[in-house]
Amino acid sequence: MPSGTVHYRFYKSGFITAIPSSIYLITISPMLGIGNIVGYFCHRWIDNDWDVYGINEAESRAVNELWILGYLIYGISSSYGAMFRRKHRSFLSHFPIISTFIRLVFLFWWLPILYWNGSIEYSFLHIQFYVGFLLGLSQADTYHYFADNIWEENSEGLEFRFWKTKRKKTRTRKNENFRPDYSRFIKIILGIVIGYVYNKFNNIKNLRK
Repeated sequence: MPSGTVHYRFYKSGFITAIPSSIYLITISPMLGIGNIVGYFCHRWIDNDWDVYGINEAESRAVNELWILGYLIYGISSSYGAMFRRKHRSFLSHFPIISTFIRLVFLFWWLPILYWNGSIEYSFLHIQFYVGFLLGLSQADTYHYFADNIWEENSEGLEFRFWKTKRKKTRTRKNENFRPDYSRFIKIILGIVIGYVYNKFNNIKNLRK
C-alpha cells in the first residue's frame, strides 16, 4: 500500500480539481464553495487513515502544525482509530463520503448541542458551509481511496496494481495456449443462411402455384 508520504503527494496534486470545483460552487453559493476548498485543505489533518490505531502522518501534521487544536484533533482521531482498529480500510472507515461523514460527526458532534442550548447562533451553523466542507473533504478522501486500491508502492516506486493483478490473472498456463473455437459460430451462421434460402425457395414455389 502507498505510504503516508505518497498519499500526501496525491492530496497536493488533487488541488488541480479542488480549486476549479470550489470556484464553480461559489457561483452557486459562496459558503458552499468556501466550505469545499476549506474541507479539501483540512484533509492534511483529517484523512482516511484515522482508522489506524496509532499516529499516522496526518495526525502528526495536526499535532506539529496546529498546537493545542492539533492535540484536540489527535484525541478525537485516537478515539476514532480505537473504534475502527480492526476495520482498517473497511467501507465504513475508508470509503469517501461515508467515512468522511463519520469523521465529521466525531469532530463536530458538539455544535448542534451548543446550538440547542442557545450558546451559538444559527449563523455559526451555516449548513451550506458544512455541506461544502463534506464535499471538499470527500474529494480528498477519494484520491486517498484511489491510491490505496489502484497503486502499489515497492522498492522501484509506484506501480499500477490493478493492471499488474489483471495481467497475473490472465497469464496462466491454462489460457496461454488458448485458441478461440469458431466452429460452433460458423455452424450457427450456416444454419441461419440455409434456413433463409430454404424459406425463400419455398415462398417462390408457392407463388408459382
